[in-house]
Amino acid sequence: MDFRCCQLINLFLLLVSLPAPQTLQEVQVPIVGNRQCKCSYTSITDNMVCAGLLAGGKDSCQGDSGGPLVIKQNNRWIQAGVVSFGRGCAAPNFPGVYTRVSQYQTWINTQITSNQPGFIAFTSTGTDSDLSVSCSTTTTPITTTTTTTTTTTTTTPITTTPTTTASTTTKPTGKIFY
Repeated sequence: MDFRCCQLINLFLLLVSLPAPQTLQEVQVPIVGNRQCKCSYTSITDNMVCAGLLAGGKDSCQGDSGGPLVIKQNNRWIQAGVVSFGRGCAAPNFPGVYTRVSQYQTWINTQITSNQPGFIAFTSTGTDSDLSVSCSTTTTPITTTTTTTTTTTTTTPITTTPTTTASTTTKPTGKIFY
């Protein structure tokens, strides 16, 4: 996916020792490719989409579950995800994980018999930077306190040719409302 802007919407955010805000909250976060996300969560599937800062600090949190992750394309808001889970709230290297709405198009359309929602196909014309992701894992042996770092092989990125002229590729970013 090559989304430019995502938002997570919810009416409140619960944090330890802070009251829930009474107004709608939002934050911009980048979409994190599934290969990159698998470096943090080994259980990531094609039914999921990840979003958040790898440095941490911005994310959905308790109370946001079930809220929408939306993307603005051509002045239209499109729901790309549903808040699902994460490790803590805005923890470094652990982006938020969302249910990928597009994977459930058939099921959604069988549940809604009238006024069915529209689904939009999206094709990127840029380079998928997620193809060149390399995860490094750190493990600590049980009998020692030495840390061993192992790096996996990096795959070669595939570049697609843009179908229009003067196009630029930017790292996807997004907004989360909570």
